Amino acid sequence: MKFFIFVALVLVLGGLGSSIHGELTEVERNALFDIFIEIPDEYQNVNIDEDILFTLKLVNLGGAGRIDVFLEYSVLDVNREVVLDKRETVAIETQASFLRELNLEGIPVGDYEIYAKMIYADGKTVDGRHSFKIKSAEAERNVLIWIIAGIVLLIGLAIFLYPKMKLIRDKMRIKSQVRKIVRKSRVQG
Repeated sequence: MKFFIFVALVLVLGGLGSSIHGELTEVERNALFDIFIEIPDEYQNVNIDEDILFTLKLVNLGGAGRIDVFLEYSVLDVNREVVLDKRETVAIETQASFLRELNLEGIPVGDYEIYAKMIYADGKTVDGRHSFKIKSAEAERNVLIWIIAGIVLLIGLAIFLYPKMKLIRDKMRIKSQVRKIVRKSRVQG
């Protein structure tokens, strides 16, 4: 495996996509790629120290044929500093989709983006990015505790006020009946 990575790096650094003779093949010359990154909704906001899943879709818009490309994907912070990165070489004919997982252990709470860059055919590049958030599970628990405390407070308040409300309602009913009796006696008298 190390030998394969070494050979891939030599090809990339020595002119990615070059044939053994140093010239681009017809397929490599006609290659024109695009890259798309998708993060499923449930991974748009991940808890600290969790993994993130994302899909890379690579599309060859140019000529048909198999071509090896060098792929880098990174996690960038709000200052566009690389927090985590991975590299690999993949072969693509017309299009390919890859599901990738990155372990975010040790990366603090904040806003980030996945940045992917593909290098192909003698140094041509294409890149894409998609943002996501790392949040604190503790903050989520605190919000839940406040919500539960609010509900308990409302229930307690309702239990406390119910007898008083019943007493007020009974007083109002008696006053209403007294008014009716007074009206009737005035009308009759």
